[in-house]
Amino acid sequence: MTLDDLDTVRVVVYMRRSTDDEHQPYSIEAQDERLKSYVESQPGWHVAMRFSDDASGATTERDDLQRALAAARAGLIDVLLVYRVDRFSRNLRDMVTLLDELDQCGVVFRSATEPFDTSTPMGRMLVQMLGMFAQFERDTIIDRVIKAWNAKPPKGCGKAVAVPSATPSPTTPTGSCPTPTSHRSCG
Repeated sequence: MTLDDLDTVRVVVYMRRSTDDEHQPYSIEAQDERLKSYVESQPGWHVAMRFSDDASGATTERDDLQRALAAARAGLIDVLLVYRVDRFSRNLRDMVTLLDELDQCGVVFRSATEPFDTSTPMGRMLVQMLGMFAQFERDTIIDRVIKAWNAKPPKGCGKAVAVPSATPSPTTPTGSCPTPTSHRSCG
């Protein structure tokens, strides 16, 4: 059975706002508005449930994501709709696992802004490529932040401050600045 065979398509809308407020282009409200418009544009679709998390996409340990998956397992929905793939997951392995679980539950995964059909080999490849780019973007952001924190402070600020990193590195001597972000006010 396909979505076209259903008179009414039950949609769960899942939104995620990143933990980084400063660089957040996708507020929950903006995602919700776009997803609502998308559902209204699809014949027979209606929003059965809405879920949103303020959490990193690096893990699946998000309360509302788990609630959305529970609804899928219980057979309460036909489609899980997101604004973009990176709102669903920023970890390729997790995303593939989640998509397999949705598929086993008979739930279709859709993005309101990225055209793919996971019922075809090409669509499955495309969604995995999008997931790979989402993880790449996250890894690049982490790398840039770590490099910025470990960079030499501005003149007159003292020495760099030790900053915890995801990978082992030599200890950076501590100086007169109490935190890495205080470098901005030094000098």
